[in-house]
Amino acid sequence: MHPSPESSPEPSPKPTNQAQQDMGKNLGQAFGQMSGGNANNISGSNVYFVDSNGIALDQKGLSAMPVIPSLLPYLPDRTDQEFTLSQAIQRWHSRPQQQPLICLIHGDELQSHDKFLERLRKVSLPRLLNLDLKQTAIKEHHLTWPSTLKKLEQLSARLTKNLADTVENNSYASAEEINKTFGKHPGPVIVHLHLLTDDWRRLGPGLLHKILEFWQQWPELGINQTLIVCIFIKYQLKRSAQKQKRGWLINPFAWLKRFLKCRRCQKLNREITEHLETLDASEFKEFNHFTGTVLPKLSNVNRNHVEDWVRCPDTKTFAGEAVLEQLLSAVRQMFEQEETMPMDQVADQLRDLLKKAVISGRQL
Repeated sequence: MHPSPESSPEPSPKPTNQAQQDMGKNLGQAFGQMSGGNANNISGSNVYFVDSNGIALDQKGLSAMPVIPSLLPYLPDRTDQEFTLSQAIQRWHSRPQQQPLICLIHGDELQSHDKFLERLRKVSLPRLLNLDLKQTAIKEHHLTWPSTLKKLEQLSARLTKNLADTVENNSYASAEEINKTFGKHPGPVIVHLHLLTDDWRRLGPGLLHKILEFWQQWPELGINQTLIVCIFIKYQLKRSAQKQKRGWLINPFAWLKRFLKCRRCQKLNREITEHLETLDASEFKEFNHFTGTVLPKLSNVNRNHVEDWVRCPDTKTFAGEAVLEQLLSAVRQMFEQEETMPMDQVADQLRDLLKKAVISGRQL
């Protein structure tokens, strides 16, 4: 049975970014597809739920397990990074010629780097570049890091080859050919590269300079061509698992080896951070063929960040206002023992909270 035209709800606002579009695809979820977060009571005691276009859903799907949009639990905080990126984009647009934008993004391995990249592509960049993703898509290319590289002198050739494999499916394609393919795409192109602390340890502090030299020598961009390069630096923690800490009594030499390895890794992570801070302070003046920025370190999330996430339009659109107080109460309990948590842990808990709230919302 469908509601009559007179009683049908007004269609929900159209999504403004890819994350909201993804939420709109979650058909059959009472929790996510309520019009403005409200159930619609039709014909007395019968309750109907609608999708983002105001169309009544098949009620059989309401008993299915909820499907949480994959990016939604990873949207708390990261406003410092977005603010710095917005300033870099302003400088980038003020340059007289077209240049790549190089973004250095760093944080420890528990901060969900790949989800931050997805957030950039689906939420932050469309907003900052004033893009309508229905009209202009963002193309993404993963530049595989040559993890077996032993000599930095070979880095440029290896990066060109790996990028040629990804973009052209031709290992012998030149940077000019790759750039020409980038220029054919009508929207922005993102190239992302991922480094670990171990790469820094193996190749030395000159590693980052060599990567930036590679992009300094990149061919000139065409008119209206937009190229964004995201270089992720992931700090490895090398912490022993909790159950392994008792290994001190069982095998003190193995425990000591792990401890020293952890200390060396922490020292190297601090050196990388200091190197990035120095580079940021220099405003990349050594490199004049691209616009560079170092985003603030991806750090742990606190209670205020997550409460703001509960109140944000994306969560309210998906959850509906009826369960927001329930979510806020659950967030308060999340942070009773810890002041901050890494994004990986926060996202796992928020995913569980949203699933529970879905079930609770169906019973309202």
